[in-house]
Amino acid sequence: MTPLNLDPMELWAFLENSDFERRTKSGDLYRQDEVALIGHDTRLDEDYTLMTSIGCKGIRDAARWYLSHPAPHVFDWAWMDCVVETAQRHGLILYLDLWHYGYPTWMDILAPDAPEHFAEFAAAIAQRYPSLHYYCVSNEPTLMVENAR
Repeated sequence: MTPLNLDPMELWAFLENSDFERRTKSGDLYRQDEVALIGHDTRLDEDYTLMTSIGCKGIRDAARWYLSHPAPHVFDWAWMDCVVETAQRHGLILYLDLWHYGYPTWMDILAPDAPEHFAEFAAAIAQRYPSLHYYCVSNEPTLMVENAR
C-alpha cells in the first residue's frame, strides 16, 4: 500500500459576522452587526494576532456589505482595506464573506435589480483586491429569504 501524499491540516478561524436588520418590540428597525457586537471592528489587529498565535493559517471574515456598499454604485472601502491589510500583515489567508445574512438598508432584496447590485459589489471587491482568492458568496441564504418576507 502506497502512503498518501497529503498536505498537513491547517487551522482556520471564523469570526461571526452576520449583519441584518431586526425589529424591536415596538416595531422599530435596527441593525444587528455581529462584527460590532463582538468588538471585532475595534480589535481587528488583536484578533488576528490571537489567531496567528494559536497557529491559524487563514481567517474567514466579513465584507460587511451594508457598510462597504452604502448606496447604489457607491463603495466605502475603509473596513475592507483594513481587513485585507491586517490579514496580509499577519500572514493570514483571507476567506471573505461577501454576503452574510444581511444586505444594505437602501436595497430591496426582492427587487428585480437586487442581483445586479450584488454582482456590482462582488466585482468591485475582486477588482480592488486581486490578492483575494477565497470567497463565501452567500452564507445562510434560506435564512435571508425567510427574513425578507
